[in-house]
Amino acid sequence: MSAVLEFLPEAKCDAEEATRFYEQRVSGLGARFRAEVESVCAAIVRQPLLWSERSGGYRRVNIPGFPYYVAYFIRGERIIVTAVGHAGRAAEHPCAASNPVLALWLQSCPLARRVTELPSSD
Repeated sequence: MSAVLEFLPEAKCDAEEATRFYEQRVSGLGARFRAEVESVCAAIVRQPLLWSERSGGYRRVNIPGFPYYVAYFIRGERIIVTAVGHAGRAAEHPCAASNPVLALWLQSCPLARRVTELPSSD
């Protein structure tokens, strides 16, 4: 599979915000975070099916050394990164439609609708 990795603007913003946060805490830590995100993304491109599909149709990879993850969907030849999220701030990716607690959120959040409406890989 020759995949193309794409970031939703919100996911890119998440990653940039976390990078700035870590760099403000300790000089060089933001650069280390960014390098880990890039490493995870390279691994996803190499083997996008390695991580299990979760409820809601997305996959999630933890970022080594940081309490963050990269969440993505596979749509044909495209890998769409939907979030670079903090693992302690949400038990599941917000697009996990099978979680009834998040049903109302899914109805009101434009990002969630955009992600769940992506064409399936079938």
